[in-house]
Amino acid sequence: MMPDKPFMAFTAICTILNVAPLCWQIEHGNSGPICLGVWVILWNLIDFLNAAVWAHDAIDRAPVFCDITVKVMWASPVGVLCSLICIMSFLARVVSGSSTVFTAAERRRRAITDYVFAFGVPIFVMATQIVYQPNRYGIINGLGCSPTVIVTWPTYILYLIWPSTLAAIGTLYAGALAPVESG
Repeated sequence: MMPDKPFMAFTAICTILNVAPLCWQIEHGNSGPICLGVWVILWNLIDFLNAAVWAHDAIDRAPVFCDITVKVMWASPVGVLCSLICIMSFLARVVSGSSTVFTAAERRRRAITDYVFAFGVPIFVMATQIVYQPNRYGIINGLGCSPTVIVTWPTYILYLIWPSTLAAIGTLYAGALAPVESG
């Protein structure tokens, strides 16, 4: 098991270091990076709080906190992938050369689409976790609240399929960003 203090220190540092870039992205209205920043900060903050509260034991001190954070822990990897797809989608549009100047309406439409995708899919993952979880959560000494899962067919359909599907979509966008050799 990872030592408690270094883990807490690294998660605290990662949380703090990601605040300034998130503020900068919010100031510039970049919806994909905003979503990514929110998911990364939330994930690191939860890991820090869990490690701090359960540094020395595994006593169930905060059941409501665990209920909430376990859902976010399930959704965070999916949220990060969705955010990256939003970023790659925007970059693919910019690189395509069809339009490099976006109107306010196009930026607003893209932002709404990005927010719905980057938070909607993870919310779906959070909502459906109840189908395949054997119990609400587990507590690990030094790491805190932990999601539990039984691998059954609903788990594959409702959760395990998302990372590979989203990675495939990201790969398609990354392929669209690849330079085309003219010759």
